[in-house]
Amino acid sequence: WAPPVFYWSLCGAMASKEDQLRVRSRDEGFITLEQLYQERKLYVDLPKDIYGVAIAVSVGDLPLILGFDSATKVNVVRFVFGLLTLLLNLWLQLFILYNVNHYIVQNAVHDAQVNYARFHHEVFDKEGVFSQEKWDNWNHGPYMELCNMAVSKLSFSAGIVFLWSARMLNEVRDSWQLAHDLFAIESLPLDAKPHDMLHEVKDDSGETLHVEIVAVNRMARFLMTVFVLLPKIIVAMLLAYIGCRWLAATQSFGDLILNALALEFVIGIDDLMYEAFTPLDVRQFIEQTKFAHLPKADHRAHSDETIAELLRSTVLLVGIVIWAFVYLNYLQQVLPNFPHDIREHCSNRFYSHYEELCGFFGDPDECFPYGPK
Repeated sequence: WAPPVFYWSLCGAMASKEDQLRVRSRDEGFITLEQLYQERKLYVDLPKDIYGVAIAVSVGDLPLILGFDSATKVNVVRFVFGLLTLLLNLWLQLFILYNVNHYIVQNAVHDAQVNYARFHHEVFDKEGVFSQEKWDNWNHGPYMELCNMAVSKLSFSAGIVFLWSARMLNEVRDSWQLAHDLFAIESLPLDAKPHDMLHEVKDDSGETLHVEIVAVNRMARFLMTVFVLLPKIIVAMLLAYIGCRWLAATQSFGDLILNALALEFVIGIDDLMYEAFTPLDVRQFIEQTKFAHLPKADHRAHSDETIAELLRSTVLLVGIVIWAFVYLNYLQQVLPNFPHDIREHCSNRFYSHYEELCGFFGDPDECFPYGPK
């Protein structure tokens, strides 16, 4: 029958009959699927978002539907729900990112470049010599916007870019950890049924404690890679680029923080979709379903892995700090090849806008006198 034949051809490749009957354990050689169910395992929760729903239906529902293996109406409806919410989530994230970049970020870049062009045109002569007199009398020029630009206040701006880059790095690392959890699961034997990927663990009364994803076939692993891992990484990388560019074009300290916060809602669309639309039964299914990994037999290998992870985190921390300063100084393309010729002129008149007219417990009559001066 064509659909099952096509499905099984994707699930496996050429293998010996002995290999088809057993699961290969990374530490202990071959074990049977039944032995795998009984092994002590380490559990990792599925993500509590739309991507977690996609993982659950890819393993629990889609194989049953494609293999015509006892699929129920619940499996079909749950798969359709998971597919629709995943596609809508991806469309919203990419569509909003495109429009934010096209209509908001590009507008901010345009305004920054126009103001900087005015600065060169109205405050410098044709030989590029700065005129202090023109600058002091440039009352109707955008001097406040220029002095407030992110590239003009590198210490503060680099801190915000560092925090934003760290936030995006966290998204990428979450995706990387999810990929590790996915590919650490054993491969399903070729003779096994699709429903064998899940193992339901019950208590003495027959209540389900949790559902283990003990092994996955190639179809499920491929689908989770294409529709979960890659979109998460792509969205995070696009957000990192758009966010850093928007921050570099920002011409207000207050807007610098607000702009960073504004992009947060794009990251949280998958969480919002999950909280707003996922039925309680599906949420319970997600909470019960867990990746099940066989523990490492060599404790020294685990210790070495911990040390390596700490070293990687240290390198990433230092790298993000360096990235923030290098990006604003050399890599930002809001003002390409920016010669940093604004900051040195933002002195008395600029900083006077940040001085208080009246200190703590000051006399209001002296601070805010009545009548004309």
